Amino acid sequence: MNIDKINKLYDINIIEDFFLGSEENIHFYFKPKDEDFKITIVHGDVTLLNMPKQETFKFSEFKAHIEDNNSYSKILGSHHYLSYLNKHVQSIKTQDLILVPFKGKDNVIWAHIHLKCVTKKLMIGSVVKIHQTIPEAVRLFELVHLDQSTKLFNREALRKHLSFIEDYDDHYGIFLDLDDFKAINDTYGHHVGDLVLQTVSNIFIELSTEDIIFYRLSGDEFFIKLEHHSLNQTISFANKVINALTSITLDNNQEIDLSASAGITQITKTSHTYKDVLKKSDEAMYKAKALGKNRVSYTK
Repeated sequence: MNIDKINKLYDINIIEDFFLGSEENIHFYFKPKDEDFKITIVHGDVTLLNMPKQETFKFSEFKAHIEDNNSYSKILGSHHYLSYLNKHVQSIKTQDLILVPFKGKDNVIWAHIHLKCVTKKLMIGSVVKIHQTIPEAVRLFELVHLDQSTKLFNREALRKHLSFIEDYDDHYGIFLDLDDFKAINDTYGHHVGDLVLQTVSNIFIELSTEDIIFYRLSGDEFFIKLEHHSLNQTISFANKVINALTSITLDNNQEIDLSASAGITQITKTSHTYKDVLKKSDEAMYKAKALGKNRVSYTK
């Protein structure tokens, strides 16, 4: 379908101006309020995005070509990322420029897509740039959400992840602090202290699962978010983590004895914000410290 036919069909005359640009651009349109809207390609070669050459795609088919194992989904989670992308595309009021990763033969194909809402029934778009390497915006997203020294998630990622929770029946948070970490720095030096934090973080990465996510808050303070766990399971896991830290071997083969204190709180509908969860779990952690350290405490 050419641009003139679209203009006539929707009684508009601004699409042609929007489509002016490089001949290599890929232009398309769709009706965003449809249950499974179809994307119709007007101009350009979609095979550049490693997609089959056809004129029309259902959005579900289009999404199947999006690489869900990408830098965004590693931070947001695949389900949350694709759900967010779907909602975002259908809720654009005027226009937006978004980055979308497509499945390539060897690497992710990142594309900048310009979307413009023409009417309530019509959205037009253009793939304005296909990147050969990871775009700077994606690298910045990783920097904002990942602790660069340990590669664990950071406070900003925790804040975002807590906002995703919809069902509050079986979610818990653990605030974990290494006991007397300052003494390690004072005794062995900050270089060894850094090795301890890296070794501890590597242990946490090994213990991570889809439902158990570790975060580094700052220094020797960490947080663990558990989904689909009971209180007993959470307490058991917290003790497992503490036991795993009892004696660690650093990359320089030096052995260090550690202990940690952990505070648990439930993430509930009335107490689920970043501020709520950190405050309560931090209080529980300090209770564990007051009781003699190297133990777990729970606060409702």
